[in-house]
Amino acid sequence: MLIFTVIIITDIEYHVILEQMTVAAYIVAIISGWFIHGWIKTLLGGIVGFLIFLGLYFIGKAFARRLSKKENGPIDEEALGFGDVQLAGAIGFLAGFPYILPALLMAIVLGGIVSAAVILFSLIRKQYQAFLTIPYGPFIIIGGIFSLYYYLV
Repeated sequence: MLIFTVIIITDIEYHVILEQMTVAAYIVAIISGWFIHGWIKTLLGGIVGFLIFLGLYFIGKAFARRLSKKENGPIDEEALGFGDVQLAGAIGFLAGFPYILPALLMAIVLGGIVSAAVILFSLIRKQYQAFLTIPYGPFIIIGGIFSLYYYLV
C-alpha cells in the first residue's frame, strides 16, 4: 500500500509514475500474487494487464499523431503514459488472472466518470481546456485493490 500511495501522490502532483516505484511494485506484486494465487494466475494476470494497457497506449499514440497532423504541430501530452502501462502490469501480478479484467474495467470506468465530471465542472466554471491531463494511475490502483478485495472476501 505504501508503494501505491507514493505512486498515487506523484501521479496526481507531477503527472508521472516513477520507474523506480513501478519496479518496487512489480517485486512486491509478484511475491504477493504468488502467495495469493500461485505462479500461473499471477503471471497471466501481469501479462494480460500489461498487454491490455499497452494496446491502449498505442491507440493513444496513434490518436495524438493523427491529431498533431491536423493541428500542424506536435502534441506534447500523451493520452496514456507508459508508466500507466507498467502499473497495469504490476496490478495484474497482484490481482492475478482473471481478476485483472474487472480491475482494469473498473479503472477505465472510474477514469471516465471522473474525466466527465472534470469536463462538466470546467464547462460550468467556463474554464474548459482541451486535452486537460488527468492522472490515470490512481484509477488503476483503485480498480486493482477492489478486485483483490473481492477475490479475498
